[in-house]
Amino acid sequence: MAPRTDALAPTKRPRTLRMRPLNQEPAHVAWVREARHLTRAQVAVAIGKAPSLITEIEKGTRNATPEVLAGIADFLGCPISLIERRVRPDMADVA
Repeated sequence: MAPRTDALAPTKRPRTLRMRPLNQEPAHVAWVREARHLTRAQVAVAIGKAPSLITEIEKGTRNATPEVLAGIADFLGCPISLIERRVRPDMADVA
């Protein structure tokens, strides 16, 4: 059978580039959660969100809204400054 060349042929979706910086430091969110011996599902249930959202926040593929970030910090018992992204002084002029 010959490969399909029509418009219905399956294609890979191109990866989109992030246009805005993240509100969170993904590695910090994961580190604090793991230090508390909690699963992503436990965090998600506590803040009323889907576990997939927590996964995407920790991977850096999705931006956490300020409200979600505050909920995560509150549930994990850490200051929000520990998990939010900080702008480096040497990088402030780049964006």
